[in-house]
Amino acid sequence: MLDIERQKLENNKWKLSEIALIHTGGEEYHQRPITLTTLNRVLDRIEEAEIIVGHNIRRHDIPKLYKYTKRKQPPELAAKICDTLELSCLFLVGQPQHKLNKLYRKELGLNDPLEDARESYAIYKKICESHSSLPLIVRYWAWELLPDGYPCNLIPRLSYVEEITWEKLQKRQPMLDIPGLQSYLNGLPRHNIKNLGAIVFLNWLYQFNESEVRRPNWLECKFPSFGEAEKNAFPLPLDEVKLSKELKQFFGFETFKTHQLEIVQALLKGKTVPLGILPTGGGKSIIFQLPALIFSKYYRGLSIIVSPLQALMADQVQNLKEKLKNQQLSEYAERVELSKSWRKFITM
Repeated sequence: MLDIERQKLENNKWKLSEIALIHTGGEEYHQRPITLTTLNRVLDRIEEAEIIVGHNIRRHDIPKLYKYTKRKQPPELAAKICDTLELSCLFLVGQPQHKLNKLYRKELGLNDPLEDARESYAIYKKICESHSSLPLIVRYWAWELLPDGYPCNLIPRLSYVEEITWEKLQKRQPMLDIPGLQSYLNGLPRHNIKNLGAIVFLNWLYQFNESEVRRPNWLECKFPSFGEAEKNAFPLPLDEVKLSKELKQFFGFETFKTHQLEIVQALLKGKTVPLGILPTGGGKSIIFQLPALIFSKYYRGLSIIVSPLQALMADQVQNLKEKLKNQQLSEYAERVELSKSWRKFITM
């Protein structure tokens, strides 16, 4: 198990301040301050290890160690890394957070790399206990798209997925475009760590309907293939016919008023609408409420609407909740809240 700590200096520069290394046999190594000789000894131990466990060590700890020592990282080291931040997103997708809890900081008030290494190992053991519960589709595509054996052969190998497995997933996710998702997966380069986002998305599909689960935000940022797979699996309704159906489902209206459709389409496409002017009674609220509800429906996405008047926000929240309940959509009504501390209207 590995963990390092850095200290911020002037001019936004950093220096390596502490390092902790724990062997599976129980041997602990904790060094502060750190010398170049110490770092080289640690890297020697790392390169000799069969498995290296730690939190965010693939992108942070290990590259930093090699940078400070000016040594070249061996390519074969990648296969030994069990990064518990990555693995938590994959095996425990839907958790409120994937960072270390660091409960000891309440007492110590500072970071302790030994404690962080122990917590990383606890996450690793939890993952080892649950690895066989991965859905068949996730297991199959993990072996197809991730580096051979990633992560250290924790995922049971599967060479074929029966069509009925996809059919069961379709029943679980009626809006899922399986041909679109399969086409995207088949087009990805094989055995590449960048595909981890797509694999996590496949597991996310099995958690999507649970109201308490949360999107793996860190992984979405680091592995864009999560969002790419999502867009292929759940193409947003963008034409007038499909958007009119969404309008009727959420609000009971048959057609859009003047300019509503154009603004809603622009927002759903991710475009910036610098200014939208509609007359009184022209349906200004719908142009931001409908896209927020659609993002929530298809992606479990979070939308934040900022309004200048707190009383106006409170009215909009209350009115929207009532409309959704009248449409027999209480599930969506529960996702609409007013954040008083930030004075923001939030649709989740």
